[in-house]
Amino acid sequence: MTAISKGEREFIMNQNEVGENNMNEADKNNMYEATQCIVKKFDELEFKYEYDKCDDADTLTLRFNTDTIPLVEILLVISEDFDCTIYSPNIANVNEEKLTETLKALNKLNADYRYVRFYVENNTITVKTDILVLSDSTDIADTYADYIVSMIDMHIGVIEEAYPKIMETIWKTN
Repeated sequence: MTAISKGEREFIMNQNEVGENNMNEADKNNMYEATQCIVKKFDELEFKYEYDKCDDADTLTLRFNTDTIPLVEILLVISEDFDCTIYSPNIANVNEEKLTETLKALNKLNADYRYVRFYVENNTITVKTDILVLSDSTDIADTYADYIVSMIDMHIGVIEEAYPKIMETIWKTN
């Protein structure tokens, strides 16, 4: 993995220009403690996000502009017990003719980045990062949000690094 300087990473994290915080007091009162920790941190960082409650999970959506990809959507799916998964859907579209080659390229990326999963669903590439959190820690609320922000940062960095490889495969002529 190519090292990205802290300055470059901070720039990327500050490119959170799209979206709008849609929270009201009722939402804040109904969200899980884990989500409350993250929202508090996002507010401190002045991140724009959208909140939604879906059955047994809270969802926060953020959108970032990067130098490599015009728009990276981040969906955080957060459970009551502090489990969190980061999804970035629609990284690229894949046509049927390139599907086999694209799947081979994604398998290689999955081997290179063992903590991130690349997959195709409905002819679009999605990137997923599962976050392991030991919720029996007594100070989890104090460090959880910082950890999630660092994982978002890592997730975006991997996408930025992998995106040119994905696009090369998709656009390669036989």
